[in-house]
Amino acid sequence: MQMMPSVEMEFLANYLTELTLIECQFLKYLPSVIAASAVFLAKWTMNQSSHPWNLTLEHYTTYKASDLKACVQALQELQLNTKGCPLNSIRIKYRQDKFKCVAVFTSPKIGFSAPQGCGKTTLVKSATISIDDFYLTAQGQAQLREDNPGNALLEYRGNAGSHDLPFSVETIEALSQLTKDDMKMKVPRYDKSAYSGRGDRADAETWPEVEGPLKVILFEGWMLGFKPLPSEVVKSVDPQLETVNKNLEAYYDAWDKYINAWVIIKIKDPSYVYRWRLQAEIAMRQAGKAGMSDDEVNDFVSRYLPAYKAYLPTLYAEGPTGSDPDRVLAIDIDEERNPILAT
Repeated sequence: MQMMPSVEMEFLANYLTELTLIECQFLKYLPSVIAASAVFLAKWTMNQSSHPWNLTLEHYTTYKASDLKACVQALQELQLNTKGCPLNSIRIKYRQDKFKCVAVFTSPKIGFSAPQGCGKTTLVKSATISIDDFYLTAQGQAQLREDNPGNALLEYRGNAGSHDLPFSVETIEALSQLTKDDMKMKVPRYDKSAYSGRGDRADAETWPEVEGPLKVILFEGWMLGFKPLPSEVVKSVDPQLETVNKNLEAYYDAWDKYINAWVIIKIKDPSYVYRWRLQAEIAMRQAGKAGMSDDEVNDFVSRYLPAYKAYLPTLYAEGPTGSDPDRVLAIDIDEERNPILAT
């Protein structure tokens, strides 16, 4: 049975959109981005039991959740009126019964970290970075291949060894210093569509700018918390993983030691990643961006699976190295990315 549109949802999306009319900061966003962000936030406000964005919305709007992040964050600040804006005519209008009093609704702030493809996003007043942002440049990846001939796990981006760790430390520490209102910095981004989906670091001119004071730095990635294992263990999974395992020894000091609290999203079967990556590439191609073919996706993901098989059991059983058990939230999700258990 087809669900009828929610009147409250419609009014709420209209309300959020109208709030932007009196805020000059929204002039930098396309109207379509504002409209999509209003739908995103309205859906999240009305129902936190499922992710507010899905492949259908992504297809028809041509926007991924990550494309809307900055606008949604700014829109939520308006909804919560964190800056105490005195212009209340729109809020008063939508407090009326004929508009279902949607102006009194509020949305809880959230942040998620998760495996590849399972739908990571944030609505927190924060800076968001990904381990993807610290991949080696295309040139650096080429050098990595040359230094590790015949090792399929290091042929392309992904596994330990394919990241610019000094650059990540520099970025994380700089973000940690954004403690005042007048402090700003640009945050690096990675362009996964470059070189037919093989990727390259995005041009610095396109990096988003964040402003202090930051309350939260959300750091997400598929291999955060992975720890080196005995050589015989990783070799039993895939002999090529031995070099990756050695590279992983440097990652705690570059990444994990900076993390104060963890959200670990657990999957039953790492092969889910095949489907999720394929969905992401199809959406990228439909949006007119370069992306990998289905066969290339299968080849690409196959280079991650040995690490998943080797390191996920320890991560799930023991948690990240040095983590406080009271600051670790583990969430199990199914193949459709639905939460099924939290501990």
